[in-house]
Amino acid sequence: MRGTYPHFRVWRALAGLAGAVLLCAACTTVSPPIEYYRLADPELAAGPKSSLSAAIGPVSLPETVDRAQLVLVVSPDRVAISDTRRWAAPLKNEVPRVLAGAVARALGGAHIGVAGLGTTATVDYRVTVDFRRFDAVAGQGVVLEAGWAVLSPDGRLLDRGGGEYRNEHPDLGFADIPAALSTALVPLARDIAGALAGANRAYAARTIETPPR
Repeated sequence: MRGTYPHFRVWRALAGLAGAVLLCAACTTVSPPIEYYRLADPELAAGPKSSLSAAIGPVSLPETVDRAQLVLVVSPDRVAISDTRRWAAPLKNEVPRVLAGAVARALGGAHIGVAGLGTTATVDYRVTVDFRRFDAVAGQGVVLEAGWAVLSPDGRLLDRGGGEYRNEHPDLGFADIPAALSTALVPLARDIAGALAGANRAYAARTIETPPR
């Protein structure tokens, strides 16, 4: 029996070594890298030059998408949330930034800022936007449903509108969401720009009709 002891010790040592190797392998497992995205400034043809100023915001988003992770609708009653694909900045800040840039370009370089960044007190108009849908649908594309309102600096409602804005994308996946959303925001920005231009024309007409005494 004594002759078996060395072999037992060898096997026990090998078993311990194997366990240590497995433990180290578990400790060194590399997590998938996190990718960060932002909304791109959409390409938009410059419109007629305007001197008006406005602030975009606040912008409200559905709670489902108002989070750090990218969200993909995979069925009418189910969404997928990616832990490895995230927004570089809060989406509720990204959306008004992109809208402000697109509206400014549509109005020929008008001064359009984001509410809350020091612009609200000095602008001619404020624009609020309420998104009822902000969906990226797998294999289909982006569907936005939004309502907007143009307000005077003292909060009077001057105009309002909204609608559904789509960007078809048959192969839409997580990596396609930022660009698809950016593109879908373009027609919304055009509508807001048109409303601002209309409000400005109406104000100019009233000024001509009732000149200061």
